[in-house]
Amino acid sequence: HRGRTYTRIISPARVIDHDGQERDYYPSATEELVEDSLRKLAIEQQAGYFDKPNYRSGVIFTLYSLREELKRRGHARSYQQLVEAINILSHCVIDIIPHGEGEARLTSACLPSLAAVSRTKLRDDPKAKWVVQFHPLVTGSIDQVTYRQYNYHLMMSHSTQLARFLHKQLVIKYTFADHFKPFEMRYSTIKRDSGLLDAYSRDRAAIEALEAAFTELKESGVFHSYERKDGTGPRGKLLDVVFTVHPSFEFIRETKAANKRQVDGQRTLNEKR
Repeated sequence: HRGRTYTRIISPARVIDHDGQERDYYPSATEELVEDSLRKLAIEQQAGYFDKPNYRSGVIFTLYSLREELKRRGHARSYQQLVEAINILSHCVIDIIPHGEGEARLTSACLPSLAAVSRTKLRDDPKAKWVVQFHPLVTGSIDQVTYRQYNYHLMMSHSTQLARFLHKQLVIKYTFADHFKPFEMRYSTIKRDSGLLDAYSRDRAAIEALEAAFTELKESGVFHSYERKDGTGPRGKLLDVVFTVHPSFEFIRETKAANKRQVDGQRTLNEKR
Protein backbone atom coordinates (compact mmCIF):
# COMPACT_ATOMS: atom_id res chain seq x y z
CA HIS A 1 0.00 0.00 0.00
CA ARG A 2 1.62 3.24 -1.24
CA GLY A 3 5.02 1.59 -1.43
CA ARG A 4 4.85 -0.03 2.00
CA THR A 5 4.45 -3.76 2.61
CA TYR A 6 2.11 -5.31 5.14
CA THR A 7 0.96 -8.81 6.04
CA ARG A 8 -2.75 -9.21 6.77
CA ILE A 9 -3.96 -12.23 8.72
CA ILE A 10 -7.71 -12.83 8.94
CA SER A 11 -8.91 -15.27 11.58
CA PRO A 12 -12.44 -16.66 11.03
CA ALA A 13 -15.21 -16.09 13.54
CA ARG A 14 -16.38 -19.11 15.50
CA VAL A 15 -20.10 -18.68 16.13
CA ILE A 16 -22.97 -20.87 17.28
CA ASP A 17 -25.05 -21.56 14.18
CA HIS A 18 -28.84 -21.69 13.99
CA ASP A 19 -28.72 -25.47 14.58
CA GLY A 20 -26.72 -25.06 17.79
CA GLN A 21 -23.41 -26.19 16.25
CA GLU A 22 -20.21 -24.16 16.36
CA ARG A 23 -18.86 -23.22 12.91
CA ASP A 24 -16.15 -20.94 11.56
CA TYR A 25 -17.04 -18.15 9.13
CA TYR A 26 -15.17 -15.43 7.30
CA PRO A 27 -17.02 -12.17 6.54
CA SER A 28 -18.66 -12.20 3.12
CA ALA A 29 -21.06 -10.03 1.09
CA THR A 30 -23.77 -9.99 3.77
CA GLU A 31 -21.34 -8.82 6.46
CA GLU A 32 -20.06 -6.08 4.13
CA LEU A 33 -23.62 -4.84 3.52
CA VAL A 34 -24.39 -4.91 7.24
CA GLU A 35 -21.25 -2.93 8.11
CA ASP A 36 -21.99 -0.30 5.44
CA SER A 37 -25.58 -0.01 6.68
CA LEU A 38 -24.48 0.40 10.31
CA ARG A 39 -22.27 3.34 9.32
CA LYS A 40 -25.22 4.82 7.41
CA LEU A 41 -27.49 4.47 10.46
CA ALA A 42 -24.83 6.19 12.58
CA ILE A 43 -25.03 9.25 10.33
CA GLU A 44 -28.68 9.37 9.36
CA GLN A 45 -30.36 8.73 12.69
CA GLN A 46 -27.99 10.71 14.91
CA ALA A 47 -27.32 7.43 16.70
CA GLY A 48 -23.56 7.37 16.14
CA TYR A 49 -21.05 8.20 18.84
CA PHE A 50 -17.43 9.37 18.78
CA ASP A 51 -15.57 9.10 22.07
CA LYS A 52 -12.31 10.90 21.34
CA PRO A 53 -10.70 10.55 24.81
CA ASN A 54 -11.05 6.75 24.64
CA TYR A 55 -10.66 6.69 20.83
CA ARG A 56 -13.87 4.81 20.12
CA SER A 57 -16.72 5.24 17.67
CA GLY A 58 -19.84 3.25 16.91
CA VAL A 59 -23.62 3.24 16.66
CA ILE A 60 -26.69 2.49 18.76
CA PHE A 61 -29.35 0.80 16.63
CA THR A 62 -32.17 -1.75 16.49
CA LEU A 63 -32.31 -4.86 14.36
CA TYR A 64 -35.57 -3.50 12.97
CA SER A 65 -33.90 -0.30 11.72
CA LEU A 66 -30.99 -2.27 10.28
CA ARG A 67 -33.33 -4.69 8.51
CA GLU A 68 -35.41 -1.83 7.07
CA GLU A 69 -32.28 -0.04 5.82
CA LEU A 70 -31.08 -3.13 3.97
CA LYS A 71 -34.57 -3.79 2.61
CA ARG A 72 -34.75 -0.25 1.19
CA ARG A 73 -31.49 -0.88 -0.67
CA GLY A 74 -32.69 -4.15 -2.19
CA HIS A 75 -30.71 -6.41 0.15
CA ALA A 76 -33.39 -7.78 2.50
CA ARG A 77 -32.18 -10.12 5.23
CA SER A 78 -33.99 -11.99 8.02
CA TYR A 79 -33.41 -11.16 11.69
CA GLN A 80 -31.56 -14.45 12.02
CA GLN A 81 -29.22 -13.54 9.16
CA LEU A 82 -28.55 -10.12 10.69
CA VAL A 83 -27.69 -11.58 14.09
CA GLU A 84 -25.37 -14.08 12.43
CA ALA A 85 -23.65 -11.32 10.40
CA ILE A 86 -23.13 -9.12 13.47
CA ASN A 87 -21.71 -12.06 15.40
CA ILE A 88 -19.29 -12.84 12.58
CA LEU A 89 -18.16 -9.20 12.40
CA SER A 90 -17.63 -9.04 16.16
CA HIS A 91 -15.62 -12.29 16.30
CA CYS A 92 -13.55 -12.18 13.10
CA VAL A 93 -10.11 -10.74 13.92
CA ILE A 94 -7.96 -8.90 11.38
CA ASP A 95 -4.23 -8.59 12.11
CA ILE A 96 -2.29 -6.00 10.08
CA ILE A 97 1.48 -6.39 10.43
CA PRO A 98 3.82 -3.75 8.92
CA HIS A 99 7.17 -4.88 7.53
CA GLY A 100 8.85 -1.52 8.08
CA GLU A 101 10.21 0.03 11.24
CA GLY A 102 8.24 2.59 13.22
CA GLU A 103 4.76 1.44 12.30
CA ALA A 104 2.34 -0.06 14.78
CA ARG A 105 0.83 -3.49 14.44
CA LEU A 106 -2.98 -3.43 14.55
CA THR A 107 -5.09 -6.35 15.78
CA SER A 108 -8.84 -5.95 16.10
CA ALA A 109 -12.17 -7.53 15.29
CA CYS A 110 -14.19 -5.88 12.52
CA LEU A 111 -16.58 -4.72 15.26
CA PRO A 112 -14.43 -4.79 18.44
CA SER A 113 -17.30 -4.42 20.91
CA LEU A 114 -20.89 -5.63 20.83
CA ALA A 115 -23.72 -5.21 23.34
CA ALA A 116 -26.65 -7.35 22.23
CA VAL A 117 -30.06 -8.25 23.60
CA SER A 118 -30.93 -11.81 24.60
CA ARG A 119 -32.67 -14.18 22.23
CA THR A 120 -35.86 -13.99 24.30
CA LYS A 121 -35.80 -10.19 24.22
CA LEU A 122 -35.19 -10.23 20.47
CA ARG A 123 -38.23 -12.44 19.84
CA ASP A 124 -40.40 -10.15 21.97
CA ASP A 125 -39.01 -6.83 20.75
CA PRO A 126 -36.94 -6.48 17.54
CA LYS A 127 -36.73 -2.75 18.34
CA ALA A 128 -34.55 -3.36 21.42
CA LYS A 129 -31.29 -1.39 21.33
CA TRP A 130 -27.97 -2.86 20.21
CA VAL A 131 -24.58 -1.15 20.44
CA VAL A 132 -21.51 -1.86 18.31
CA GLN A 133 -18.09 -0.25 18.19
CA PHE A 134 -16.48 0.39 14.81
CA HIS A 135 -13.02 -0.81 13.77
CA PRO A 136 -10.11 1.38 15.02
CA LEU A 137 -9.26 2.35 11.43
CA VAL A 138 -12.78 3.77 11.06
CA THR A 139 -12.35 5.72 14.30
CA GLY A 140 -8.97 6.99 13.10
CA SER A 141 -10.49 8.12 9.81
CA ILE A 142 -13.21 10.05 11.66
CA ASP A 143 -10.64 11.65 13.96
CA GLN A 144 -8.28 12.66 11.13
CA VAL A 145 -11.08 13.49 8.64
CA THR A 146 -9.60 11.18 6.00
CA TYR A 147 -12.95 9.62 5.00
CA ARG A 148 -14.62 10.64 1.74
CA GLN A 149 -18.19 11.48 0.84
CA TYR A 150 -19.70 9.14 -1.76
CA ASN A 151 -23.04 8.11 -3.24
CA TYR A 152 -24.10 5.47 -0.72
CA HIS A 153 -27.51 4.90 -2.35
CA LEU A 154 -25.93 4.15 -5.73
CA MET A 155 -23.21 1.94 -4.25
CA MET A 156 -25.75 -0.15 -2.35
CA SER A 157 -27.86 -0.56 -5.50
CA HIS A 158 -25.17 -2.61 -7.27
CA SER A 159 -26.07 -6.29 -7.61
CA THR A 160 -22.62 -7.77 -6.89
CA GLN A 161 -19.94 -7.41 -4.25
CA LEU A 162 -17.39 -6.91 -7.04
CA ALA A 163 -19.27 -3.90 -8.48
CA ARG A 164 -19.48 -2.36 -5.00
CA PHE A 165 -15.75 -2.92 -4.51
CA LEU A 166 -14.93 -1.19 -7.81
CA HIS A 167 -17.19 1.75 -6.99
CA LYS A 168 -15.49 2.24 -3.60
CA GLN A 169 -12.05 1.99 -5.17
CA LEU A 170 -12.96 4.73 -7.64
CA VAL A 171 -14.20 6.96 -4.81
CA ILE A 172 -10.94 6.50 -2.90
CA LYS A 173 -8.46 6.67 -5.77
CA TYR A 174 -10.07 8.63 -8.60
CA THR A 175 -10.10 11.94 -6.72
CA PHE A 176 -9.07 13.85 -9.87
CA ALA A 177 -12.08 12.68 -11.91
CA ASP A 178 -12.39 14.65 -15.13
CA HIS A 179 -13.52 13.98 -18.71
CA PHE A 180 -9.99 14.72 -19.92
CA LYS A 181 -8.31 12.55 -17.25
CA PRO A 182 -9.45 8.92 -17.60
CA PHE A 183 -8.57 6.37 -14.94
CA GLU A 184 -6.92 2.98 -15.49
CA MET A 185 -7.74 -0.14 -13.50
CA ARG A 186 -5.89 -3.42 -14.08
CA TYR A 187 -7.31 -6.90 -13.73
CA SER A 188 -4.18 -8.04 -11.86
CA THR A 189 -4.47 -5.21 -9.31
CA ILE A 190 -8.19 -5.74 -8.76
CA LYS A 191 -7.65 -9.48 -8.27
CA ARG A 192 -4.84 -8.83 -5.79
CA ASP A 193 -6.66 -6.18 -3.76
CA SER A 194 -10.23 -7.49 -3.72
CA GLY A 195 -9.83 -11.23 -3.26
CA LEU A 196 -13.13 -11.53 -5.11
CA LEU A 197 -11.71 -13.21 -8.22
CA ASP A 198 -9.65 -15.94 -6.58
CA ALA A 199 -12.45 -18.50 -6.76
CA TYR A 200 -12.33 -18.61 -10.57
CA SER A 201 -10.22 -21.47 -11.90
CA ARG A 202 -9.52 -19.65 -15.18
CA ASP A 203 -8.40 -16.06 -15.65
CA ARG A 204 -10.73 -15.62 -18.61
CA ALA A 205 -13.76 -16.51 -16.47
CA ALA A 206 -12.63 -14.04 -13.80
CA ILE A 207 -12.15 -11.32 -16.42
CA GLU A 208 -15.65 -11.97 -17.78
CA ALA A 209 -17.05 -11.46 -14.26
CA LEU A 210 -14.99 -8.28 -13.92
CA GLU A 211 -16.22 -6.91 -17.24
CA ALA A 212 -19.82 -7.62 -16.18
CA ALA A 213 -19.19 -5.49 -13.08
CA PHE A 214 -17.74 -2.69 -15.22
CA THR A 215 -20.80 -2.88 -17.47
CA GLU A 216 -23.09 -2.60 -14.45
CA LEU A 217 -21.25 0.51 -13.24
CA LYS A 218 -21.61 2.05 -16.69
CA GLU A 219 -25.33 1.29 -16.82
CA SER A 220 -25.86 2.71 -13.32
CA GLY A 221 -24.20 6.00 -14.28
CA VAL A 222 -20.84 5.76 -12.51
CA PHE A 223 -19.06 5.65 -15.89
CA HIS A 224 -19.81 7.45 -19.10
CA SER A 225 -17.84 4.76 -20.92
CA TYR A 226 -14.85 2.44 -20.59
CA GLU A 227 -12.42 0.65 -22.88
CA ARG A 228 -10.78 -2.72 -22.43
CA LYS A 229 -7.25 -3.49 -23.64
CA ASP A 230 -5.85 -7.01 -23.36
CA GLY A 231 -2.16 -7.61 -22.70
CA THR A 232 -1.04 -10.86 -24.31
CA GLY A 233 2.16 -12.87 -24.31
CA PRO A 234 3.54 -15.78 -26.36
CA ARG A 235 0.92 -17.82 -28.21
CA GLY A 236 -1.74 -15.26 -27.35
CA LYS A 237 -1.67 -16.03 -23.62
CA LEU A 238 -3.70 -13.39 -21.76
CA LEU A 239 -1.37 -11.75 -19.23
CA ASP A 240 -3.42 -8.81 -17.98
CA VAL A 241 -6.31 -6.52 -18.90
CA VAL A 242 -6.41 -2.74 -18.57
CA PHE A 243 -9.79 -1.03 -18.20
CA THR A 244 -9.74 2.70 -18.98
CA VAL A 245 -12.63 4.48 -17.28
CA HIS A 246 -14.27 7.71 -18.45
CA PRO A 247 -16.40 9.16 -15.62
CA SER A 248 -19.99 10.33 -15.87
CA PHE A 249 -20.95 13.97 -15.26
CA GLU A 250 -22.58 12.89 -11.99
CA PHE A 251 -19.48 11.07 -10.74
CA ILE A 252 -17.32 14.12 -11.51
CA ARG A 253 -19.77 16.37 -9.66
CA GLU A 254 -19.82 14.05 -6.64
CA THR A 255 -16.00 13.80 -6.62
CA LYS A 256 -15.58 17.58 -6.63
CA ALA A 257 -18.12 17.88 -3.80
CA ALA A 258 -16.24 15.19 -1.83
CA ASN A 259 -12.92 16.98 -2.38
CA LYS A 260 -14.36 20.26 -1.10
CA ARG A 261 -15.92 18.63 1.94
CA GLN A 262 -12.66 16.90 2.80
CA VAL A 263 -10.68 20.14 2.46
CA ASP A 264 -13.22 21.99 4.63
CA GLY A 265 -13.09 19.21 7.21
CA GLN A 266 -9.29 19.27 7.35
CA ARG A 267 -9.33 23.07 7.69
CA THR A 268 -11.78 22.88 10.59
CA LEU A 269 -9.70 20.17 12.24
CA ASN A 270 -6.51 22.27 11.94
CA GLU A 271 -8.26 25.33 13.36
CA LYS A 272 -9.36 23.34 16.42
CA ARG A 273 -5.78 22.29 16.98
